[in-house]
This record gives sequence, C-alpha cells and structure tokens, in this order.
Amino acid sequence: MNHKDQLHTGAIYYPNDPEIMADQLRWLDRLYDFNQTRPTELKKREKLLRKMFAELGEGCYIEPPLHANFGGRHVHFGNWVYANFNLTLV
Repeated sequence: MNHKDQLHTGAIYYPNDPEIMADQLRWLDRLYDFNQTRPTELKKREKLLRKMFAELGEGCYIEPPLHANFGGRHVHFGNWVYANFNLTLV
C-alpha cells in the first residue's frame, strides 16, 4: 500500500510523499483562487466552492479567507450553511 492509499485508513503515512504533496498543492491553488475573490463575485465564489468541496448544499455562504487541508476537498456542507471569515477546516 502506498502513502496516498494509507492517508484515509488511519495508518501512519508520510505526508511529504511527492504524490500527496502534488495533490495537496493542486487543491490549495483552488483555495487560493477562492480567497482572492472580490466581495461582489458571489457567483464565482459559489462556482469555486462547488469545485473544491465534496458537497455543497443550496444557499451556502463562506466568507473568505477560508483555510482548509486539501482545499476543502473532503468537506460536506448541507443547505444554508453560513461560515464567517477565517473558518479553518483540518
């Protein structure tokens, strides 16, 4: 089993594995794009969140900046979630 496969098994893995790091950086680039949006770019924010998160319900609003491992890739939000600035998801 490689380190990326071990990531979600509860087993010890090497977080600096090149494959894990490359994946993490791709998702963090999307998070960066979200955090650089203007307050008036609400549709752009929603579109980015739908690409970033595993699931985003209807009517969700997240105030940047958002901080999240893997850019929020494993996050599931239901409907009508509001998160103020500096939400940190680990």
